[in-house]
Amino acid sequence: EVVSTATGAIVATDVQSAIAELEAEKLALAGGTMTGDISMGANDISNIGNATINGTLDVTGDTSISTLDSSGATSLATNGGVVNIASTGVMTTVKGTLNVDEAVTLDTTLDVTGDTSISTLDSSGATSLATNGGVVNIASTGVMTTVEGTLNVDEAVTLDTTLDVTGDTSISTLDSSGATSLATSSGAVNIASSGAITTVKGTLNVDEAVTLVSTLDVTGATSMAAISSDGVVTLSDNTTSTSSTTGALKVTGGVGIAENLNVGGAFDVTGAASMAAISSDGVVTLSDNTTSTSIATGALKVTGGVGIAENLNVGGTLNVTGAATAETPPASSNSTRIATTAFVAAGTAGTVTSISDHIQSSSNNTNAATSGSEYSATASIASGSRTFDSSSATNTYNAGIDINSNSIVTITLTSKAYNDSAFQDYDIQPVVSSIDATNNTFIITSYVLGVAYAPNHDFTFNFLIIK
Repeated sequence: EVVSTATGAIVATDVQSAIAELEAEKLALAGGTMTGDISMGANDISNIGNATINGTLDVTGDTSISTLDSSGATSLATNGGVVNIASTGVMTTVKGTLNVDEAVTLDTTLDVTGDTSISTLDSSGATSLATNGGVVNIASTGVMTTVEGTLNVDEAVTLDTTLDVTGDTSISTLDSSGATSLATSSGAVNIASSGAITTVKGTLNVDEAVTLVSTLDVTGATSMAAISSDGVVTLSDNTTSTSSTTGALKVTGGVGIAENLNVGGAFDVTGAASMAAISSDGVVTLSDNTTSTSIATGALKVTGGVGIAENLNVGGTLNVTGAATAETPPASSNSTRIATTAFVAAGTAGTVTSISDHIQSSSNNTNAATSGSEYSATASIASGSRTFDSSSATNTYNAGIDINSNSIVTITLTSKAYNDSAFQDYDIQPVVSSIDATNNTFIITSYVLGVAYAPNHDFTFNFLIIK
């Protein structure tokens, strides 16, 4: 027995026991299993075949491995350094899930053939998704997706809900099967380019005013709820009108005309007609045969007075509820007239000494009030002048005489009544709108296109009242 001193990890004290201990603890050249740690320090290790490591493998220097098979968590270059996997032109396959905590930089393309979920994709080059088909879902429900550059879509875009665009937008083709809103927060919407045709295949509904900077040509039948034009509107269709539902222009509702109406053919009115004034160079015929039993009934009803320059022939009864005057007939005349000194009321004639006793002149509205200096309780006719206050569309005036609901009030303008505050001048049509027999006043209302409208200038008028 040769004595040996224990050295290092060998504890045997004789040579035979030390050799046996070394034989039991050494790692064979053909390979084997190590249960403890191994530290190479600064030395290299190379030409290793298959190695199974049940614990961790910490490598602080550069490492080249042809095949790495790890069943546990594996960390590479945890203290910094570049990790190269595979070589140029060789495919690297990740059979499980690939989880990358920080940014990924790809020097060339990334092809993904299956479903892919990415929380953030930052690409400085061209990026293609689902090039072999498949749905691409970006973000999740309720989360906003922001495209900071230009979004170019080569094919059709289908939106399951609304598309809100807050900035300027240019679209070559917009195909929408649902309700589409453009510039809802204000802003101009330009459709097509100059010289190009815009076709609306369905109905075009415009809630507010439409301004056309050029002409509007309509080749087919046109139906409009309202039309407003600052220029001349010309209809080239020459269809004759034979009823209220035929002709080149058919209007379902009423027509308001602020200026002259010139009719080149026959003018037929089948219903009731109300006119502030009518002027005709020819014969005006009313075919309605409604009998008149009062000043408010009959085929022709006139709110104001009637001036007749020629003969008046009445085929029925002539009833005058107020005062009536006429020229005194000459002795040689066989005509039947009412003398200037006679007043007819309820069929009874009376004679007065002077016609002036029954006429009250009034030039001051305040003085014409009941018991005023220009008021008469006995006169049957009042005349004078008044000024219409433009601060209101309705003015009330004192008559200067006692009046009733059957009194006749006529007015004649002595200055122009108009309103020029809009984009064009509007002529005002003043109308005697009511009579107040209790206060002996009459009310005048100014109208524009059938709507009560105040002028923006005062105007004057003369009036004549027959009690």
